[in-house]
Amino acid sequence: MLRRARLVLGVPRAFAPGWAARGVDHELVDAQALRDGWLSARPPAPSMTLLQQAWLATAR
Repeated sequence: MLRRARLVLGVPRAFAPGWAARGVDHELVDAQALRDGWLSARPPAPSMTLLQQAWLATAR
């Protein structure tokens, strides 16, 4: 279980530094605050949906 938790927490930290703030509605989302949350020691679980959305927008 601990290994899986480390993997999940590592994903936002790997993606966030290079994220160009694409894939989120900037009228609703503060991109810098979102990036800071992803880079924190405990990324907020509700932001993981935005992480997936941002990753998909970047991967296109």
